Amino acid sequence: MPFDITEDDIARFSTIEHEFSSVKDHFDNYKFALIERESKMLFLDSIKDDVQVDYLPIFKESKKRLKETKDVGIALEEEIKELSVKNYELRKSINGIDVAYDTLEGLKKRFLESENEFNRVEEIAKLEREYNTASEAARGMVAELERLKEEGEELSTECDRSYAVHLRERVDELKRKRKRWSRVEYDRMLVDAYRWYDMMVNVLEMFFGTLGAVTMKKNGFDLNVCVGGMEMAVMIRNGAFVGVNGVENEWIGDLVRWCVRLESARLFVLMAKRQLRK
Repeated sequence: MPFDITEDDIARFSTIEHEFSSVKDHFDNYKFALIERESKMLFLDSIKDDVQVDYLPIFKESKKRLKETKDVGIALEEEIKELSVKNYELRKSINGIDVAYDTLEGLKKRFLESENEFNRVEEIAKLEREYNTASEAARGMVAELERLKEEGEELSTECDRSYAVHLRERVDELKRKRKRWSRVEYDRMLVDAYRWYDMMVNVLEMFFGTLGAVTMKKNGFDLNVCVGGMEMAVMIRNGAFVGVNGVENEWIGDLVRWCVRLESARLFVLMAKRQLRK
């Protein structure tokens, strides 16, 4: 038979549902309280027999270590400053080498420009001395000719005329000897000029090495040089020094890498020349 649900039944059901919800909330509260109580009891049991820790020595030790760490930091800072000063001095020395090399380059250029002028001045001076000597000899011969001429005018006999002819032949012989003497002096002047030029070229090669052929490459060229008896090719690309070919040497490789970073082929040639002389 069907059940008829009345309003009273609905009211009682609502009351039961409300009471169930209330009981459930009370149960949850009691459960939370018990869990919290057990947790606190366990915590109290765990610290009941613990020894009291004195943190003051720990703080003092930490402070001491902190001071030691600061002292180490200060020492490192001073060391960094010293390294910075050394780095500055090193760069200053490198710049000084560049300046000295530029000065040598300038002297070389001035030497090459003034070489012809110097040779011309030396040649003119020697020729002037030769001219003065020849002039003195010529004046003496002219005086002798004048004297002979005067004597010739006074000669009336064939013997005297023969003597005059002999004197003229003697004068011609002296003229020929003077020409040969001038030629010998001029040759001696050329030999002296060559020796002086060869000496100056040797001085330049002592500093810069011997230059060889230039081989054109893409975006640059290779310059063949002989440094300390060692043949090598200095590579220039896009106007910058990029390396050296033809040398398999550990210290040469280190020097090349250093000079490439500085973009200075001139410094490489000077340092290589200095090392190879040792």
